[in-house]
Amino acid sequence: MYKKILLIICFFFLVTLLHAQNPVIFKDANNKYGLKDQATAAIILQPKYDYINKFEDGMARVMLGDGISSHFYGFINTKGQEIIPVQYYNAGGFDEGLCPVQNKDGKNGFIDKAGKTIIPFMYEFSGLGFHDGIAAVKLNGKMGYIEKNNKAVLPFIYEDARSIRDGLALVKLNGKYGFINKTGKQVIAATHDYAYEFSEGLAVVNKGGVYENLFLKGGKWGFIDKTGKQVIPFLYDNANPFSEGLACVMQNKKAGFIDKTGKLVIPMIYETLSSFQYGKASVTQSGQHFYIDKTGKQAPPSKKVIFTNGTYIGEVGSDGTTPNGNGKMN
Repeated sequence: MYKKILLIICFFFLVTLLHAQNPVIFKDANNKYGLKDQATAAIILQPKYDYINKFEDGMARVMLGDGISSHFYGFINTKGQEIIPVQYYNAGGFDEGLCPVQNKDGKNGFIDKAGKTIIPFMYEFSGLGFHDGIAAVKLNGKMGYIEKNNKAVLPFIYEDARSIRDGLALVKLNGKYGFINKTGKQVIAATHDYAYEFSEGLAVVNKGGVYENLFLKGGKWGFIDKTGKQVIPFLYDNANPFSEGLACVMQNKKAGFIDKTGKLVIPMIYETLSSFQYGKASVTQSGQHFYIDKTGKQAPPSKKVIFTNGTYIGEVGSDGTTPNGNGKMN
């Protein structure tokens, strides 16, 4: 009997703990954000912030201000406690234990989950965070890469530099774009007039475009693989990276979708570039906005379900059943 009572107590403690770890973010009539208990709807945190991001690893970024002219960021835990004060003019998310932040003087550094400054506020930019143990930062007008001890591991020679993704980082050198690996070796030479980061094994790149008033104009777009080999010719006036196996491309002001062989699978009949997310893409035709599926047929937007920890679990069935079988949604 004693063991049974103990098990019941442990069960209710565990349920309470799980609910406490997954609070619901809500907004009141004054557009202020707070937290509610997932099970009881009891208020954990009275609405006070102008925005609360989703929780990751038990922490959520919060903002005070309009997000444009006035904005400061900090972090709360699932109990609604402010564990990192709202004092940073900008803040990213935590990657590999550190978060890029900017102070009121416009200088950038990194803090840990306790709010301790790990890398001093000395950079002009640090917002991409750590990936594969290094981070792209800007100093004296040039981008380079540092380790978590603030030691420079790749020189500050780049006009632009992105994070290491799947072993490669997009960089701009002498006005051209290419890709380097973690050692700084140019795996794909900086010869492209513009490029996006790799997505699903391919990168969309531009040949012949020129900058006018900070915008790239002209040229043609195609796709390369991670060896730099051109796998889809430079045929397009504009293009988006691949998403869910398809890429939106444009010719003569009309957009459609190609697969990774370059085959046009959804005809060029739309007016704007788009991308597939959760099996649907938002498109415009004859001034009308609607969604299509991967066959090109008009379809309702995805009824995506995202748990409060940010995990995507798919579309809800017509009866409200979640695709992973964990229950039903109202």
